[in-house]
Formats: sequence, C-alpha cells, structure tokens
Amino acid sequence: MSKSLSIFIILNAALMLAGCESSGTIRGMSEGGSVQMEYEQGFQENDGTLKVTMKDGETFSGKFVQKSSSKSGDGISIAIGKSSDNDTIILDDSTTVSSQAEALLIGNRGSTMKCRFQLSNPESGIDGGGIGSCKTSKGKSINMTF
Repeated sequence: MSKSLSIFIILNAALMLAGCESSGTIRGMSEGGSVQMEYEQGFQENDGTLKVTMKDGETFSGKFVQKSSSKSGDGISIAIGKSSDNDTIILDDSTTVSSQAEALLIGNRGSTMKCRFQLSNPESGIDGGGIGSCKTSKGKSINMTF
C-alpha cells in the first residue's frame, strides 16, 4: 500500500470518528417512582442533549454542558534540554475538562428541570458514568447513578 493511500485512509477514519455520537439511557429514582433519561453526546464533545420521562408521562428535554476551562497561549515556556543544542519553545494552550456537568431542561407541561452531574471519567462525558441529581420547578427530585 502506498504511503499516500495509507495517510488518506487514516485521515478518512479520523474524520468519520469526529462525527460520531454516542447515546444511551440512564435510569433514576424520583418520589413518584422510576425515571428514564435518554442522552446523546458527540464524540469527544463536552455537551449533548437530554430527554427525561417522568413516571406520570411528563417529558423534559434540553441540553447538558460539561464545565471546562481553557488557557490560551498567553505564556511561553522555554526549556533548555541537556541532550540537545536547541532551545524548545512551548506555547501554553490547553483545555481542561471538568468532572461537573449541568443541564436545564424544558418540560412539555410548562415546568423546568435543573440537573447537576458528577462524572466519573470527565474525558468520556456522560458515557464514562457518574452520579446526578435533578430538581423540577414543581419540587420533584431525581437521583441517578450511571
């Protein structure tokens, strides 16, 4: 296989993965019984959509966002290596993904729901598991482990 064909295949696979989404269902408990939460999350993205169905049939939908902080190339570090005659310049650009995520969902009966999540594996988002709690504007609480 030629080198250019190999590079093409690798780049094509990377582009396909970049567009992938994951989805799943999380089960939770509320005062009224079990609750089902469906989510969709883009591959290596720190946001996505949620849909919660309460036992009484009320549904809530909206977006969740994983907290993150970024640091742009304000600082330049110069490292002088012993094994090299060249100085190394490193631009200090980075994004740190938090283990915390939040959601605001709108209900089909005029209520709202706020959720907070503590993620077990922040780099994987909701797919990585965690715990969460939600509260509706009418005072109903939901607790979940995923």
